[in-house]
Amino acid sequence: MTFPRHGGRFVGTRKKRTVKEVAFGIAERLGNAAQRDRGNARRATAARVAGDLALVAVTRRGDAALEAERSLVRLSRAEYFAEHRAVAAEAPEANDYFLADLPNISCKRDRHTLEHPFFSLSKRRDTAARKYSYGNVEIELIPSAVGMPTIWDADVLLYCVSQIAAAGNRGQAVSRRLRFQVRDYLLATGRRDGGEYYRSFRLALDRLRGVSVKTNIASGGVVERQGFGLIDSWRIVERSQEDGRMIAIEIVLSEWLYRAAVGNEVLTLSRDYFKLGALERVLYGLARKHLGEQAVWRIGLVKLFEKSGSQGSLKEFRRKIRRLGRLIDYTLHYEPHTDQVTFRRHPAAAVNS
Repeated sequence: MTFPRHGGRFVGTRKKRTVKEVAFGIAERLGNAAQRDRGNARRATAARVAGDLALVAVTRRGDAALEAERSLVRLSRAEYFAEHRAVAAEAPEANDYFLADLPNISCKRDRHTLEHPFFSLSKRRDTAARKYSYGNVEIELIPSAVGMPTIWDADVLLYCVSQIAAAGNRGQAVSRRLRFQVRDYLLATGRRDGGEYYRSFRLALDRLRGVSVKTNIASGGVVERQGFGLIDSWRIVERSQEDGRMIAIEIVLSEWLYRAAVGNEVLTLSRDYFKLGALERVLYGLARKHLGEQAVWRIGLVKLFEKSGSQGSLKEFRRKIRRLGRLIDYTLHYEPHTDQVTFRRHPAAAVNS
C-alpha cells in the first residue's frame, strides 16, 4: 500500500507497518518540513494542513493523530480555514467534516432539548440517573463519572446547531462532523478567551459525550431505539505549541441531534440568552418554545417545576419564581391563588422562527 505525501510524491513501504506508524511518520516528516520552511509562511502552512488531512485520511481516530498534533504549527484563524479548504479541494476523500466558521449568525437551539430537562441546572458534579415523563414524552438520562451535562454545556450544542442551520440556509453542504476553533466558540457564547474557559469547555465535551440518553422523542421523524450520547465523539485537531492549549477541535454530533438541526427543528434565541442564569435559561427556553405566535402561556407551578429539571425543593422553586419578572423577550408572573405561572410576550419583542 502507498500513502500520499507533501509535494505529490508517494512513499512505498518495504515492510509491513501499522496504520498508526504510517500516520505518525507522515505527520512527523511534514511537521519537520514546515519547521524548515518557516521563512515561507504559506508553504509551511500548506505542509501543516496537508499533514493534518493525511492523518484524517489514514486514521480517523487513534493515538497517532493526537501525538502528531504536538508537531503542528499554530495558524491564525484565517490561515487555518483558508488552507484547509485549499488542501481539501485536492484531497476530497479526507474532507468529510463541516468547517463551522460562519461569523455573526443567529443563535439556534433544537426544540427538543429546549423544552425538556436534558441538563442539570447546577455546576456541581451530578452523577445521579434521571427519568422524566410528561404526557407521551419519556426521557432517561444516565450520566458518566464526570457528571450530568449542565445547562451551560448545552451552549456547545447551540453553537453547532447554529452553524449547521446557517450553512443549510445558505445552501452549503453540512455534516454532523464539525470542526471549529475553540476561541470562536468561547467568544460567540459570551465567554472569555482564557485558560479557565478552555478547561471548562473540555469538561463540557466529556459530559456531553458520556451521558447515555434514551427517549421516545422523534427527531427528523425518527425515534432512536437505543441509547446515545448528545455528541458521539470529540477530538483535538490542533494545539498551541506554546502552552498546549487546544486551538481547533472536531465534534461528531449524535444522529438524533443532527437530524433535528438539518430538519429545521430549531428555534432562534436572543444573544442575551448567554447572560442568563441557569433557571432563567430554562424558563426563557420554555417560553420561547410554548409562546410562539401567541401572547400568553399559563402553566401550573408543579408542571413547570417538572419541566425545568430543577433538583431542589418545590418550595425553593416557588420562591425563585416569585422573584423573577423579565426574561429578555418575555415576562412571567406567579399567581398564588391558582399556583400558576403566566408567561407573556413583551410588547417590544419580535417574533422569531
